[in-house]
Amino acid sequence: MLLVLTEKPEEIRKEILLGMGGGISLKPEEIFLLSSSKIRNRGFWSCIEWKIPRILERSELLQLRETFAKKNTDLIQVNRLLDPKKKSFFSFDMDSTLIRQEVIDELARLAGVYEEVASVTKEAMEGNLDFHEALKKRCIYLKGLSSSIFTELYPKLELNTGVERLLKILKENNTRTAVFSGGFTDILEMFQKQYGIDEVYANILKKKMESFLETFLEKS
Repeated sequence: MLLVLTEKPEEIRKEILLGMGGGISLKPEEIFLLSSSKIRNRGFWSCIEWKIPRILERSELLQLRETFAKKNTDLIQVNRLLDPKKKSFFSFDMDSTLIRQEVIDELARLAGVYEEVASVTKEAMEGNLDFHEALKKRCIYLKGLSSSIFTELYPKLELNTGVERLLKILKENNTRTAVFSGGFTDILEMFQKQYGIDEVYANILKKKMESFLETFLEKS
């Protein structure tokens, strides 16, 4: 099944039917299922539930996403819709996914070393530093900070649009949830408590007298 999230469902559906979906070839039964697909509306957004009877190749999905991203439209392939009678599991990244910010950069902002830490983050994202080396370098800049800074930072973090509602719906459907992060457990544990996340996995800072050290342990 393909779920297509868009502000203009009829227009997008028509474009796919007319073969404007980036060169994706559709079989007659797939065209019929798309033309008769259910559309769910919520506010300005709509979701087309296209029960396509095959699993699209990754290349096809990427092509569709690239084509319709220009029309503020996204899609995801799923096996089925959530059924509270069946087990399901959702996992998420934390930074720039569930929340809008990068936690370690925001810690650096509070500590007055934002530019230094952000430059290391940029290096890592461009592939010039591996994860462990980048984390170690950023932690060096944070050495000596009080661990209470997490409590100060947490209320300033902003959820991305729709996250709170999504987590609520998952909980209502008996879905287990997990959050993984390259950041620290201190923030994730607060998030876990507030939103009822089942499992969190991140780095555990070593602390001395409630201050950061530049080294860390990785939670498995």
